[in-house]
Amino acid sequence: MFVKFASAYVVMPGGFGTLDELMEALTLVQTGKTAPYAYHPVGSEFWGGMVEWFRTALLDEKVISRKT
Repeated sequence: MFVKFASAYVVMPGGFGTLDELMEALTLVQTGKTAPYAYHPVGSEFWGGMVEWFRTALLDEKVISRKT
C-alpha cells in the first residue's frame, strides 16, 4: 500500500522480506499497476550483484523490459 503512493523507494540491505518487497514494487511498475518511481538501493556493494544480474540475465532473456 505504501508503494502505491510513493514517489521514491529507498531499499536498505536486508533479507528475504526486503527482497520480496523490492520485487513486488518493481513488478507493480513493470506491469503498469503503479507509476514509475525512483528507487535507491542503499549499499552499492550489497546490491551490486543483484543489479548486475538484472542487467545481464533478466534483460538478456527478455523476461523484464528496459522500458520502465
